[in-house]
Amino acid sequence: MEAIFNFIVRNPQAVALVPSVLVALMALNTFRRNNRIKAAEILLKIEDEYKVHVQTFFEVEYSPSYMRKYYPALQMPTSLSDEGIEALTQLEKALQFLYVCESVRRLGIDNGAIDRLCQYHIGILAGNNEDRRDLKEYVKKYWPSIWNWNQSRSYSLPKRIFYMSCRKLIHRSPSTSPKLT
Repeated sequence: MEAIFNFIVRNPQAVALVPSVLVALMALNTFRRNNRIKAAEILLKIEDEYKVHVQTFFEVEYSPSYMRKYYPALQMPTSLSDEGIEALTQLEKALQFLYVCESVRRLGIDNGAIDRLCQYHIGILAGNNEDRRDLKEYVKKYWPSIWNWNQSRSYSLPKRIFYMSCRKLIHRSPSTSPKLT
């Protein structure tokens, strides 16, 4: 305490900085709190949207339902019946939802909540299930970010760290990327 008092006596201009430092710390605290609140709002919206698509995920998971409804639509996407169009539209909306989840997950504001919410469904949609090979190929071709998300979750921790660091290098903007010669 005496050292602080001596510092203040010897440097009176430092006293003028104390309110500025306190205001900066309060602003930083407010910013952090607002970011946590916004992250919670985003996660609540994702949960509400999940409730809309969970029926599609269950239908894809249940083999007889998948074979009756989605398999024909994925086999002949050029000549679809009304039921096939509806099935493919439902599947596309569910995949769009997973794409949004993957984008929010990449921001790092979810503390792993999105992985816990979606990892099972990602495994069904893009996993190595022989019954759904055509669905896996569809996801791989048209939704590569979801495919990569599935691939990254199957790696061991060192491989996941390497994979994520490579993805950060790949997703940099062109102005900040290193030039390869």
